[in-house]
Amino acid sequence: MYCALEPTLTHFRTYKTSHELFQTAQTILNNFAKKLQNVGKKTRKTNTSETDSVKLTQIREEIFVQHLFRPIDKNSWLDVHEEYVNNVETQSRLSPENPICDVITLPIIFNEIIDCLAFKFNQGQLAMSLFDLIEKDFSFHTIAVNQDTYNLILRLVWVYYGNTNLDQFYRRYHRMTSLGFTGDVKTLNILKTVYNEYDRLKNGKSIFNNSNSPIYTPEDNIRMEYFEKEYNKLKRRLEHGVQHKDFMLNNY
Repeated sequence: MYCALEPTLTHFRTYKTSHELFQTAQTILNNFAKKLQNVGKKTRKTNTSETDSVKLTQIREEIFVQHLFRPIDKNSWLDVHEEYVNNVETQSRLSPENPICDVITLPIIFNEIIDCLAFKFNQGQLAMSLFDLIEKDFSFHTIAVNQDTYNLILRLVWVYYGNTNLDQFYRRYHRMTSLGFTGDVKTLNILKTVYNEYDRLKNGKSIFNNSNSPIYTPEDNIRMEYFEKEYNKLKRRLEHGVQHKDFMLNNY
């Protein structure tokens, strides 16, 4: 799916300013939000006309692409899947600023926007504001956000705030797990980075500590104990879930 959306994702990185990207992001996300709101409003209506019912079914299909998940054999690649990918690719190529947005494509698009804002344009606060805005709408958030999104947010929070205060990182991590995102290998690597860097900071060996004096707070120490436990728990779970015996997580 990344290949099908490549024209759109590449287009995002051609912008010269974060303002241009943010304007495009607002348009894409607002259009999808309106479509999602229309589904909610029409669903709550008790008296729905036949025309409205047909429109509602069409909008739901556009958002949730349920026809892709109906085949009995979930592992088979059918013509309906090929047609869907071709449609996404065609739309992305013809109009990169107006890609097809649904439960499959939106997380990829949203993640690219967050990544560009935070790490291409160094606008971490703007990226966080956009994420927080999405998080206020639970239905939208459920569709737009996945584990990759939270990995980006954790990385963003650590880069912009982590070296001075672990509270933000802790809040975001706790929010992630409370929503059922249990982490993956990228999350594991982030946790290891946070733990190692904080350990160096605590012992006066961090590159962010010019005085080489130990810097720590009791609250951060408690949080680091928590993150160490989370790291070990996640590592065990990932190792247990790996099916190939020659792959282990010793490098993380």
